[in-house]
Amino acid sequence: MNKPSFCLVALCFKLTLIGFLIFSCKEKQDNETLRFSNGINPIEYSIQKDSIWNSKKNTYAETSQSCASCHKEIYENWSQSRHKVAYTNPLFQTSYSIEPMDWCLNCHAPMNQNDTPNKETNFKRIQQEDGVSCITCHVRNGKILTGKLPSVDSPTHTYTEVELMKDSKFCANCHQFAFPTSKSLHKNSSFEYSQVAMQDTYFEWLRNKTSNQKHCQSCHLLSRKSDSHSFPGGHSLKLISDSFDVIASKISNKEILIKIQSIGIAHSFPTGDLFRALRFRVYGPKHKFLKEWIFKKEYTSAKNPKPNEPTKILISNTSFESEESKTLILQTDLNLNSIDYEFSIDYQNGLNELINIDVINESRKVFQSGTIPLNPKPSGHG
Repeated sequence: MNKPSFCLVALCFKLTLIGFLIFSCKEKQDNETLRFSNGINPIEYSIQKDSIWNSKKNTYAETSQSCASCHKEIYENWSQSRHKVAYTNPLFQTSYSIEPMDWCLNCHAPMNQNDTPNKETNFKRIQQEDGVSCITCHVRNGKILTGKLPSVDSPTHTYTEVELMKDSKFCANCHQFAFPTSKSLHKNSSFEYSQVAMQDTYFEWLRNKTSNQKHCQSCHLLSRKSDSHSFPGGHSLKLISDSFDVIASKISNKEILIKIQSIGIAHSFPTGDLFRALRFRVYGPKHKFLKEWIFKKEYTSAKNPKPNEPTKILISNTSFESEESKTLILQTDLNLNSIDYEFSIDYQNGLNELINIDVINESRKVFQSGTIPLNPKPSGHG
């Protein structure tokens, strides 16, 4: 009995290994088709060779605006999305002005025209005002890239099936990366990633117990819905508000128990940019400020990093894990019957001394607020 059992285990292992190798090869092939490099390089794009030919207008469909006539709803949704303003929004422009690295543009303005390279820099950024566009994800070699081929032939387009587009790894190309090595920041040095995550959203999702049930696209692409390609996320105040529940009750006349519950977020929050923070403020009578809690990843500069190490290190992490509940204790000399609260997101926490007031107003957004009566039993938002 032992021999057949061993053979069966060996066979299963071999089949699993073969499946893994096939998937890895297909993933590599898909990334080559997309010309994705996890942000290390821009997307090389030829207007003449890659653009779709519009036979009706006898011209190339060179920009995402060309998609609007047939895909009006999707185009309008994208036009209002953060992908559209990935390069032009004031938060990115402020950060980029502080650290103007070309590497940042490889995700925020990723298109590089290689038909007529600039002689001085050997590249020419194009369509920066479109950020991450229809062209960025869907157009190569005169064909439309799609995660699944349409069931009916199109009289307008020809397609290339890219299965990776249905997987969270597709999004990880821009939403999962490490700090550059200290050597990479030196002039004329080749770019390399360190082993310390700078944006960790994809791996946060992988660590979630529900990651095998839905992908990034499930919540953020919204395919075949009226808001398809609107890409709601960390800038959708309603989505954030719906993702947190706040309750409070008295422990004693001088102590108040506050619980904040993360609901339905499949990764940590805040996630993405390392300057993002959640700010929870509590007020007493006449809106008197009592206390603030800040939830974020805190980094500091590394001392004398080695060439392959990052210049930043993580020193604390108070962000919410998926479905996490945090308990806060408010101590006060006031005998309160209720508390007011504001829950906000700060997109550039720690940079306030470097940015102007207009950007600060753009940076801090209240997504949930209210009054909670303080009863012996918890009650509150939701």
